[in-house]
Amino acid sequence: MGVVYRAEDTKLARQVALKFLHADVVEGSAAAERFYREARAAALLNHPGICVIYDIGEHQGRPFIAMELLEGATLRQLLEARDVRLPQLLEWSIHVADALDAAHAKGIVHRDIKPGNIFITERGQAKLLDFGLAKPAASRRRIVEAVTAGDEPTYAGQEHLTSPGTAVGTVAYMSPEQALGEPLDARSDIFSLGVVLYEMATGALPFRGDTSAAIFDSILHKAPTAPVRLNPDTPAKLEEIVGKALEKDRDLRYQSAADLRSDLKRLKRDTDSTATVPVALRAASDATAVSAAASSDSQVVAAVLRRHKRGLTLVAAGALLLVAGIAYVAYRSASRSAAPVAATPAAGRMRISRLTSSGFVRGAAISPDGKYAAYINEQEGRQSLWVRQVATTSNVEIMPATDDLFDYVEFSRDGNYIYYLGRSRTEATDTLYRIATLGGASQKLISGINFAASVSPDGKRVAWIRYRPQHGEEQAVVTSLDGSDERVLATVRRPDFLGSLAWSPDGANLALAEVTYGGGRAAHVLVVAATGGSPKPLPAPTWLQIGALAWLPDASGLVVQAGETSEFFSNQLYLLPYPGGGGRRITNDLNIYFGASLTEDGESIAAGQGDLNSALLVAPQGDTKKAARLATGVGRYEGVFGLDWTPDGRLVYTATDGARQNLWIADADGANPRRITDLPGQQQIPRVSSDGRYIVFSSSRSGGFNVWRVDLDGSRPRQLTDGNSDYAPAISPDGKWIVFQSARSGKYTLWKVSTDGGAAAPLTDVYSLNPAVSPDGKWVAYLTRSDATARMQMSVMPFAGGPPVKTFDISSPPLWARDSRGLLYIESRTPTQDVWLQPLEGGKPRRLTNFNAEVMTNFAWSRDGKQLAVAAGTISADVVLISDYR
Repeated sequence: MGVVYRAEDTKLARQVALKFLHADVVEGSAAAERFYREARAAALLNHPGICVIYDIGEHQGRPFIAMELLEGATLRQLLEARDVRLPQLLEWSIHVADALDAAHAKGIVHRDIKPGNIFITERGQAKLLDFGLAKPAASRRRIVEAVTAGDEPTYAGQEHLTSPGTAVGTVAYMSPEQALGEPLDARSDIFSLGVVLYEMATGALPFRGDTSAAIFDSILHKAPTAPVRLNPDTPAKLEEIVGKALEKDRDLRYQSAADLRSDLKRLKRDTDSTATVPVALRAASDATAVSAAASSDSQVVAAVLRRHKRGLTLVAAGALLLVAGIAYVAYRSASRSAAPVAATPAAGRMRISRLTSSGFVRGAAISPDGKYAAYINEQEGRQSLWVRQVATTSNVEIMPATDDLFDYVEFSRDGNYIYYLGRSRTEATDTLYRIATLGGASQKLISGINFAASVSPDGKRVAWIRYRPQHGEEQAVVTSLDGSDERVLATVRRPDFLGSLAWSPDGANLALAEVTYGGGRAAHVLVVAATGGSPKPLPAPTWLQIGALAWLPDASGLVVQAGETSEFFSNQLYLLPYPGGGGRRITNDLNIYFGASLTEDGESIAAGQGDLNSALLVAPQGDTKKAARLATGVGRYEGVFGLDWTPDGRLVYTATDGARQNLWIADADGANPRRITDLPGQQQIPRVSSDGRYIVFSSSRSGGFNVWRVDLDGSRPRQLTDGNSDYAPAISPDGKWIVFQSARSGKYTLWKVSTDGGAAAPLTDVYSLNPAVSPDGKWVAYLTRSDATARMQMSVMPFAGGPPVKTFDISSPPLWARDSRGLLYIESRTPTQDVWLQPLEGGKPRRLTNFNAEVMTNFAWSRDGKQLAVAAGTISADVVLISDYR
């Protein structure tokens, strides 16, 4: 209805928003009346949850409203970008309910509550916008809005169907009385807010239809699906609140916004932790699993979480194990009990405050003086580098949005510079850059870096990790800023790998993160002199994964990002004493923590805090517009750990229930979910035989991962291999052979074993991952690494073995087309992700779907080719500041 400008109030020297009517709007029209109504209604209200109206005026014959300038995004934009976590849902809903209570007290009914009219500021304050449909009531004793159907046109919002001339509001968010054109009161706004609550909790609308009439019918006559069916993690109390807000009979609904606000505040009180850290509401995929991969492939890891090898990948080596048909599969090592770790003695007083609230952060660091936080921001597949002034919450973009990828940010000791890693999407390695803290031209320092880097306290040397594919090893090296004067400090052979590294405060030592596989996966911290010598391990808890390291200023210990178990969200922050070792938790909640940096006084830690949210969708014929989100039963399904179809059109998948991961089966629409296995440890990567008799999968039941077989009904589980690193099974179409990847020879290669078990035989002697057998049984597609470029590529070899006959510049794991004439994969080098097809004879690949997903973690076509199952999700992460942690 108008155009909004950012402007400066020259009298009061403040930034404001000026909202003008479009030039073609006629004075006295419904649109013009709505414009003035917005100003009059909002001007009656003075509340932090309502956008402030400063003035109304006219310029060159066009009326305008001067209003509060808001920085942030609408709830609609946030819902489209990511899922909403429980603390955010509750906080924002309380703000809106409080604002409605204030409006209703003034006799004003908003009449158009929806995500597009709720604005979330950068400080996390929810504000009500657009009172253009609101009207003051004649009597405040009963807040009745006397407008009936047909007296003015409906606002034509884009997000849902509207029906001009029949009712006031946006159809999908209307109350029953609103849909019927009856007189409205405050309880109508409460119903609309209930719809918003439902959408935040489940990602879906409670009342849906292809036409306005169908939506009206749903609102008037149908009960919405229970939120817990769409999101198993929905608290029972929240479901109760939503149900009461969505009562069709307004006398049974909440009678006031104040009552709704009270119930929301009680739930928030009951769910808040002592550290006031957010708890994920949605069933969030375990990004830590991504970090615990066995393939140690930086290219693929980066693809999982918007191609960030650090940040949310959470492990410095950037290792990821992908399997045939799974875009990004997180490796889980042997299930075992972790050594007990003492909870932090500061747990009762530790404070965690949020520095950002966008959910788009992908890497962060704090300046030594604690005045600035630098972070990588990603929106719509493009990354930018920002600096935030902690005291004032002012943000400055120092590197504009680009298609290139940023990774790792670190301040210089004097706080004048920021170091970061960057590369184009086509490059296999990173380059280290330096940029002034408040912006300017970037200076290129060192190229050819793999995985991680860290600049010495004096700013003269750089420690970084280099991968040498021809030797199957990684090296931690120290050089000058121009790459000269090289010294190798540590070398490990694959499948072991090095992760992040950090200089001690005096520059004399380096701490290295290492992951080993001998005797089962384990993660360690090594300390080595910067001048060379033998690395010495620090005694630590039983970690299976490890990421960022940061020294305390007095070198008395390190803050370590690590995970003890294969449980979801196990990656937390720990305090590891030096030189004695030991360790205790700093954080202990359900969030994922990534990265860690400290202020020079050691009083505050800056870290990323986030989650990967994934949903299972089924699209008929791969049609994105018809894709339906499925509820998949007890446990959490994230799409990371495997997905396949049975010949009769049912879905087999891995879900997590408590500390276990087991196989489940459900109908194609998600109905009738049933657990197939009930085994300890992790059961991952299910593959159904072509005759539907059995399922093969990777299991950690016996220690390290091995290949197992089970009948389709879950009976007769049988271990088929004993390599303890055997993963990603693929079955030949005749059901006689299983091809899998294994590190039993010291590096990942392909092996095969009979479906009846027995001795395994090697198929390749080069680094090989994620096998897929063609439906005609002639070929095996797999991922390998180019000797020339060290980049991952897709190769095809005969089923009997031998050199590859085809190689493609594709770094995502393959699935075969049903006719064996093409390879399907998820394209991860584009800002958004979809399924593509590469013809086997060569030529350009073509895009098959249009999900435009931020993260697509898995896909599988049904055997008849009529249904496409996709696991797609979003990453939500922000920068937090942790204090009083010691």
